[in-house]
Amino acid sequence: MNITRRAVLGGGAGALIAPAANALQLKHRPQKRRKGRKVNIVLISIDDLNDYIAPLGGYPGVRTPNMSRLADMGACFTSAMTHVPVCNPSRASVLTGGAAHKTGIYYNSQDWRDSLLPGKGRSIPGQLRAKGWSSIGAGKIFHGFEKFLRRRDWDDYFVPENYGKSQNDRGAKRSIWARNHEDDVYDFGPGRRGSKLDIEVADWAHDKIKSGYLDGSNAFLGIGLYRPHVPTVVSKKWFDYYEGDLPAPPGFWPGATDYSGNATDLADLPPRAAKLGNEFLGPRLDEFNEHQAFLRSYLAAVTFTDHQLGRILKALDKADAMSNTYIVLWSDHGWHLGEKMRFSKQTLWERALRVPFMIAGPGIEPQTIAEPVSLLDIYPTIMSLAGLPIPKWCDGRDLSKTLLKGKPIADPAAVSVWSRADEADTESPEIYTSVRTPDYRLISYGEGQYELYDHRVDPWEFDNLADTADPGLIAALEAYLPDHFEPPR
Repeated sequence: MNITRRAVLGGGAGALIAPAANALQLKHRPQKRRKGRKVNIVLISIDDLNDYIAPLGGYPGVRTPNMSRLADMGACFTSAMTHVPVCNPSRASVLTGGAAHKTGIYYNSQDWRDSLLPGKGRSIPGQLRAKGWSSIGAGKIFHGFEKFLRRRDWDDYFVPENYGKSQNDRGAKRSIWARNHEDDVYDFGPGRRGSKLDIEVADWAHDKIKSGYLDGSNAFLGIGLYRPHVPTVVSKKWFDYYEGDLPAPPGFWPGATDYSGNATDLADLPPRAAKLGNEFLGPRLDEFNEHQAFLRSYLAAVTFTDHQLGRILKALDKADAMSNTYIVLWSDHGWHLGEKMRFSKQTLWERALRVPFMIAGPGIEPQTIAEPVSLLDIYPTIMSLAGLPIPKWCDGRDLSKTLLKGKPIADPAAVSVWSRADEADTESPEIYTSVRTPDYRLISYGEGQYELYDHRVDPWEFDNLADTADPGLIAALEAYLPDHFEPPR
């Protein structure tokens, strides 16, 4: 495998155009899927992107025209849930197809290559390459840009020249909170240059597409975009879309700036859940009046990333690759911006679990799929769309018949797993689980501690019904949850 580096191409940052109101007018038309025809897979992962995109309606007024365009081209899953709300284990579960409670990959510190996949378990690019496909990638697909890559999975892999250097732009505004906590920096932008990493990755992908990489035999192209991961530093043009007072997120926890410990809306949470909301960042943002700065920088970074997606879609359109290419877009997990007094990921609430997930390509008519699905479903679905058998180790479900034939999803539900520990505790890991059905979310913290939300009337999960619910409903939902957990590897 070649790991290549290079500087920003001519026309990189300077070639960015900001009129987000004008979505790309792609020439895409739904194409019939023909058996035996060679196809390509373009897999686009985005880091820390929650449902603050126009197709999901997570934040009013957010500008994501290219994500809207992609959603209009194919299937948009509006209740897609990450399997693990943490970067490394989420990506490991998606890219290996193995559920965390079976592979033992729960933490960022673990190496997915140590997972307990049975037999000859391979990653998506590795499995495709083993079946005769070409496989290239760039950016953050697995956790980190180079970290955890398995070289035999790739013919070529591009690592941006900037990677390994400071991610922060000296022209950015550093928050007061960050200045007192250098170990975990949150910059709120705007910066002078924006995020060169993602510009370089989009440049590289654009060039590969333009040069005809997708013109020949079956080809896999993986693209990993880093923003809106913190530090949310992008150039000023993206901040200009979000001037003035910004409305609070629709799911903003009532009384979310009451950090006295007496917020009434936290009173119905079990003890283990109550510890998750009142973390240190929220009080500091409140003390120094930086809620708006954090929200504005996140939205600016989302729009910046949407533009990089637009550049990739435009390259695919110009290369006339749409008719035989499946585009799969997903985010590794969501992100709280004050909802439930949380400013991070790593919870089993809707805001940390609900993520963008879209698939477009030959035979997929424009459609919105509201039933809950899991990102674990990506691996088997890609294999099926590629015309390959689904490996036995895959724990997700094949969605291809839903995409291509409109077949309903039987018993739709998405299970998520999370452990609070920062490092693997091989003796007694504290593992929490959740299931999302069309109507309910159940979260189990163990020791009889539950949260239950009725999504028909409570989409923001304000009212925990666990203490008053029918025990039969709790038991029926709990039946979805795993009852055995492999220890961390």
